[in-house]
Amino acid sequence: MSDILKRAMSILPKILPQRTVRYSDGTYYVDVGVTVGQTRVDYADENGVRIKSHVRDYLIPVVDLILNAVAIEPEETHTIVDTNDGATATWTLMDIEGGEAWRYTDRYHTMYRVHVRTTAEE
Repeated sequence: MSDILKRAMSILPKILPQRTVRYSDGTYYVDVGVTVGQTRVDYADENGVRIKSHVRDYLIPVVDLILNAVAIEPEETHTIVDTNDGATATWTLMDIEGGEAWRYTDRYHTMYRVHVRTTAEE
C-alpha cells in the first residue's frame, strides 16, 4: 500500500493547478511551478483574544527547489515574487503560530508547504 501512496504523491505535483513564481534566497533565484494554498492559524492577541485566520501558502515540489545547482530547504528570509493577473507581489516566508516557515506536505517529502506574508505589491 505504501508504494502505491508514494507513487501517487510523486505524481501529485504534476497534476495540481500551478503557476510560475520566482523563488529567491536573496542571492540566487529559480522560477518554479507552485500551487497556491492556505493554512488555518489560531492564535491569541495581546489581550488573550483567540483569533482564527488563514495564512497564504505555496506548495513547491522538493525536486524543483534548486538554487545555484544546490538543492535547498526553505528558510524564513527567502522570498517569492508572484505575478498574477498583471499584479506583482513579493511574499516573504514566515514562521506561523505553533510552527515553522515551512513543512513537508507528506511523509515522502515530495512537496514543501511554505507559509508567507506579503512584503511588497506593485
